Amino acid sequence: MAFKEIVYKIISQVPRGKVLTYGQVAIISGLKSPRVVGNILHNNTDTEKIPCHRVVNSKKLCFWRGKRSNR
Repeated sequence: MAFKEIVYKIISQVPRGKVLTYGQVAIISGLKSPRVVGNILHNNTDTEKIPCHRVVNSKKLCFWRGKRSNR
């Protein structure tokens, strides 16, 4: 399974109302860098199945389509 698929699977399992950080997703998926997770999610085209808005940075800030949001 490719890292992209692993990250998407992890994100799709995050319950509604909960968030993970890019770093947490990187650790769970076995990636070495949270930036890789960010790049994978940046290219996500199906936000219904893969809710990338449930992933935030270490300061709990969400960036959605280049705009900052405090969710």
